[in-house]
Amino acid sequence: MTVQSVSATTGLRWRVGAYLAVARMAFRAKLIYRAGLMISVAVLLIHVVALRFVWTWVYADRPAVTGNGGVGSVPLSTQLGYVSLSMIQFWLIDQWSTYSMRQRLREGKIGADLARPIGVLQQAAMARAGTIVAGLPFAVIAVPFALLLGGAARPAGAQAVAGYLVSVILAVVIAIELELLLDLLAFWMLEIGGIWLSYSLVSRFLSGSLVPLWFMPDWLRTVAAALPFQATTYAPVAIFLGKINGPELVRSVIISAIWAVLLWLLLRLVWWRAVRRVVVQGG
Repeated sequence: MTVQSVSATTGLRWRVGAYLAVARMAFRAKLIYRAGLMISVAVLLIHVVALRFVWTWVYADRPAVTGNGGVGSVPLSTQLGYVSLSMIQFWLIDQWSTYSMRQRLREGKIGADLARPIGVLQQAAMARAGTIVAGLPFAVIAVPFALLLGGAARPAGAQAVAGYLVSVILAVVIAIELELLLDLLAFWMLEIGGIWLSYSLVSRFLSGSLVPLWFMPDWLRTVAAALPFQATTYAPVAIFLGKINGPELVRSVIISAIWAVLLWLLLRLVWWRAVRRVVVQGG
């Protein structure tokens, strides 16, 4: 083994260790707010129950409703299972992070982040990942209650479970990238609270968290399917329930992977422009 390869291996290990350290700090910081997490789980379950009543009323006495986009007949049990799983998944991915790039920028702390040996984007991404992992045990606790109160649906098979796991990992990556892109707007306008609120409303709807794409009008479903939001909620859950299967399952995973790569490249481009606006003063 050459000196260069040893140095490269050591550098890689150090970098991975640094990334894990950032995620670990965010994980521990999030768990400080255990009571808040439990309260948010309770609110989540209330939403699940409310949506169960809504969809039961929509279905009325019909055993099933035909969905758009080639998904075929959608029984009430499948729809209720979709609601329960999608709400939990969205809650987990949408966790509030203790690391906020826009907040650190407003407070003038971004200079310290820039001075660290790992990139700011990587720090923010790993902090978000650590936050999501911290919420995972609470999501697991919520699952049986949500399925009991909101309705349960079994996975379509082993292929659906495997496809779901891959798709949900990509969903986390895409969700983090979208949030980081929004955070970078703070380099130009500092206060982006209103933009964040608008983003939350739009992303929640177009992700399929409230209404699955198969019940959207054709024109709206086409728009939603062309955007990355659906990859964060609808695609994984539809795969789990077998509404996306076979070649369409592979296609869905590939599209999500492409979105993950494209959004990362866009992040790098926007960051390259944003960092040039930073002026650090000291003495």
